[in-house]
Amino acid sequence: MLSIIMLERCNFTGPIPDTIASLKQLVHLDMSYNSFSGSIPNSMASLTQLVYLDMSYNRFSGSIPNSMANLIRLGYLSMSVNNFSGSIPIFSMTKNLDTLDLSQNSLNGQIPISLFSLPSLRSVRLSKNQFSGFNNQFPGQMKEFSNISSHLLEDLSLDNNNLEGPIPIFILELQGLKSLSLSSNHFNSSLELGVIQQLKNLVHLDLSHNKLKTFPDFLRNQSNLGSLDLSDNQISGEIPNWVWKLPNLSDLDLSYNFLVTLEGPILNLSLKNLNLRSNQLQGQLPMISSVQYLDFSSNDFHSSIPASIEMNVVEDEIWS
Repeated sequence: MLSIIMLERCNFTGPIPDTIASLKQLVHLDMSYNSFSGSIPNSMASLTQLVYLDMSYNRFSGSIPNSMANLIRLGYLSMSVNNFSGSIPIFSMTKNLDTLDLSQNSLNGQIPISLFSLPSLRSVRLSKNQFSGFNNQFPGQMKEFSNISSHLLEDLSLDNNNLEGPIPIFILELQGLKSLSLSSNHFNSSLELGVIQQLKNLVHLDLSHNKLKTFPDFLRNQSNLGSLDLSDNQISGEIPNWVWKLPNLSDLDLSYNFLVTLEGPILNLSLKNLNLRSNQLQGQLPMISSVQYLDFSSNDFHSSIPASIEMNVVEDEIWS
């Protein structure tokens, strides 16, 4: 019996035929990077042996049918970069789901918190939609979820939505998170950033394009952090010197804020990319020893360029 179908990048158009329901033993189906269109037929729910389903980069529209939750063997599901609208189905029975990617659609409404109780889930990508909040449809499940101390979720992308208010408390239980993106939402100064300090495994944190207004002090405890983006947040005042002491920080973006001063010296040998563009920084340029990419443009510096920067430029020209 046919168990694997690979159709990616074949220039297919039109809807999925209902006859797909006859492929009862199908385990792996990749339809990505085509021009399939129309809605998902209910017959897709008959493919109960599916483990891998990729429908990304097509022109599908309409809602994602609730019957998709019947595919209880699914481990990988990507429906990104389509024109889906409506809400997320309740995947409460999909216990094997490892990766869920619904990014770059027109999905709206509230994100079901029950989604994050799935025991095998490692990656959730819901960015570039129109979600406005979170909804706990199954309160009883959240008690069970709160007891999962070693939850597997490592990657959570919620950027470019319409989320607002404080970070939901349930994120505190996702202590395995390594990458968290909340950029381009409507989080404001009421954002309870202090709760994130429990996420000790964070490597990548993106809070850009919100309205935080203050420099989040909890970051001083994020010793594993390698990439931090706080750009375009209306943050004012000074950059605290403990930022330069984060031992693994290699990428830092503080551009498009209202920062005036920065405490130095910058001695972080792991820092490779530093963006301080479009602030109100004044006085002397700081001494930089290890940075490979540096953007100080659109500030109010008035001193000469330090010799350390000149030396790095010369060396780059020699090796380029």
